[in-house]
Formats: sequence, C-alpha cells, structure tokens
Amino acid sequence: MPRRTSTATPDAGPDDPPAAAVHINDIDKEAAKYKEAFSAAIEEQGQLVIDNVQDYLADYRGDLERNLETVKGRISEPEIASRIELIGLLEPLDLAASKLVTSLRKPADR
Repeated sequence: MPRRTSTATPDAGPDDPPAAAVHINDIDKEAAKYKEAFSAAIEEQGQLVIDNVQDYLADYRGDLERNLETVKGRISEPEIASRIELIGLLEPLDLAASKLVTSLRKPADR
C-alpha cells in the first residue's frame, strides 16, 4: 500500500494551516499587491487624461475669447455698423417681398 503524505509542513502544529493553504494565502497577497499597483496606475493615467483635457479646454477658451474680441471689434467698425443698420432696414422688405412672391405663385400652381 502506498504511503500517504501529509500536506502540513514538518514543523506545523495541529492548529497550523496546511502548506497548500499557506501558498494560497501567498497568492492572495501577491494578487492584492498587483491589484493595488494596477489601481494606482489607472488612477495616475486618469488624472493625466483629466489634466490634459483641462489644458485643452483652457486653450480653447482662450481662442474663443480672442475670437469674441475680434468679432466685437469688427462689429464696432463704422462700415460694419452701417451695414448692420442697413440689414435691419432691409429685413422687413425682404419678408414682405417673400410673401408677395409666394402669393403670386399660388395661382400659377393651380
């Protein structure tokens, strides 16, 4: 009959866990270390993404502010201001002309 071997270590007392359990605990500890390292790396990468997006948005905001100043400056130019005033005067005429054209086309469509 083959001899059976114990899974306990030679120094193990009756209350000590078997050697296989010790190895599983070591694996659990090692897995916990990798999990912690992975979480830290992901957190760092996430923070880098957030920082980059914030930098991009700050640059974009600066571009928009410069563009707004350019548009405000152009609107305040006398030539542009007179064109805006002329557009305001022509808009009601354009609306009336569109209605007239529409009403003239109705009999032709029949």
